[in-house]
Amino acid sequence: MQQLGLAYTPKTQSRLRELLWPDVDNPVAIKTVCHTGMWVSFVVGGLTALFTIIGGHLLGGFVTGAIFVAIGIGIRKYSRVAAILGILLYLGPQIATASISVVSVIFAFLFISSLRATFALHRLNKQSSIPLQMSRPK
Repeated sequence: MQQLGLAYTPKTQSRLRELLWPDVDNPVAIKTVCHTGMWVSFVVGGLTALFTIIGGHLLGGFVTGAIFVAIGIGIRKYSRVAAILGILLYLGPQIATASISVVSVIFAFLFISSLRATFALHRLNKQSSIPLQMSRPK
């Protein structure tokens, strides 16, 4: 079994820790975390737009949804500015209205992880003599 690389190695971290505070020390992990941040941004934008439109604010719903979709695209392209805006625009209203739930805490950690990943990528590019060429979506 070991010759085939099928040996069992126990995980050193829990799945919850891997989800909420992943290691961002290699390009594959950075890409995965940014991809997750993109989807979280899309979900937040979609749900916010849906509830805002249901509440009777049609234009506000579309604008909010479009902003979070743009932030998600920026996070997917490893933009530090988009990651910072995602955290601020998500956490700002959550803190201002004191509406904290388990889902909002999980989403906040996922936005923070994407911020960590974008900064880690730029730090790795500065340390490396050859910049990392992360494949950007087209």
